[in-house]
Amino acid sequence: MRTELSTETCLKKVSLVDLAGNVFLTIIKFVAGTLANSAALLSDAVHSASDVFSTLVMYVGVKVSTKEPNKKYPYGYGKLESVTAIIMSMILFSAGAGIGISGIQKIMAGNSDNLTTPGVFALIVALLSVAIKEGMFWYIYRFGKSVNSQAMLAEAWHQRTDALASIGSVVGILGARLGFPLLDPLAAIIIAVFILKTALSIFAEAVNKIIDRAIDDELKDQIKQIITSVEGVLAVHSVRGKYTADSIRVDAGFYINSEMTVAEAAEIKECVKYKLLEEIPDISYCMINAYPMKNSAANRKAALKKKLD
Repeated sequence: MRTELSTETCLKKVSLVDLAGNVFLTIIKFVAGTLANSAALLSDAVHSASDVFSTLVMYVGVKVSTKEPNKKYPYGYGKLESVTAIIMSMILFSAGAGIGISGIQKIMAGNSDNLTTPGVFALIVALLSVAIKEGMFWYIYRFGKSVNSQAMLAEAWHQRTDALASIGSVVGILGARLGFPLLDPLAAIIIAVFILKTALSIFAEAVNKIIDRAIDDELKDQIKQIITSVEGVLAVHSVRGKYTADSIRVDAGFYINSEMTVAEAAEIKECVKYKLLEEIPDISYCMINAYPMKNSAANRKAALKKKLD
């Protein structure tokens, strides 16, 4: 039987592997890029170096965001994980911009005759980087999904972007060795585009969660269906919801027969709340209200509902 791991346990495992992998790749890429004269691989080395810092940012962000709510912060620290994701996106964007500018400068510095051809060692290291980064993506993604951590998932996609960047390095280095040295700095520019695109995507998603974006219509319809499936609910009064950090907060109301007692209404409210939390695990908070419907209208609604069923 598989044991569910806590966020803290996953964080420790992910951070250790992430840190060790990025330190190793930074050193080997820098050495290989220098010895083999590869602009693409040196750019990749700078990127891997920035990854070491982003790992530390992720660790601190997730660690703080999972702290228990207290008197000063009764709703917890969940949004700090989105702040962490924003910081990571900025780190990624800066690295991508630096790589792109460096590639453009090398191309503008002169014609292709002035560009050096990377050695075979650079090609071997680039291929190794692809394998390691793709492995790290799946390792971190699995843990991030298991605890629904936005920062861990952002870091996982960061690794996937690195794998794509290393594929660009392979293409550039191989092309340069086949007699097209311009392909090496050109690959560095293409790598930069991938990095910038990922950075902007992570930034946009994190900002959406910080500003409490409303839930989509599909989820709202699902909530309505769950509410109306509870016995005693005549119709949905209103449904509002928002994404906050890595969870969903819902405010919902429904109509009940006006002749019900307070105890009966309370029981229905609890049933609705239980069903919502059970069927949509991402919901962390429910505010449920019951509104009495006039008896005649209630009877008509109940009869119509029974006929439709």
